[in-house]
Amino acid sequence: LSKRLEPGQGYRRDQETHGGANGLTFASPLTGMGDKSRLLWRCRRGIREMDIVFQDFIAQCYDDLSDTEKQDLDELLDEPDLDILNWIMGKDEPPTEAFRNLVQRIRESRQLS
Repeated sequence: LSKRLEPGQGYRRDQETHGGANGLTFASPLTGMGDKSRLLWRCRRGIREMDIVFQDFIAQCYDDLSDTEKQDLDELLDEPDLDILNWIMGKDEPPTEAFRNLVQRIRESRQLS
């Protein structure tokens, strides 16, 4: 008798058609979170100082941001930590007007301007 796995339950192609092994599907840890909570989660950066800056900014200013600014903040969080840190510290200029405006608001909230 063959000792190879035969098609059927447990077969790789069976897993693909039924949502993964044992029919399980996996959700992102951000699924179901509100926008503010999701952004707070995304603010957990590799640099502790950045964590503090972003978490404080969201706690103090998020509710006052327009929908466009909230989207800009979400996009800003896609940028590398060191770039964002340099923009906030005034060492470099952000590449877009939207980022420049948002970074200025962050700087003002930290009284860096």
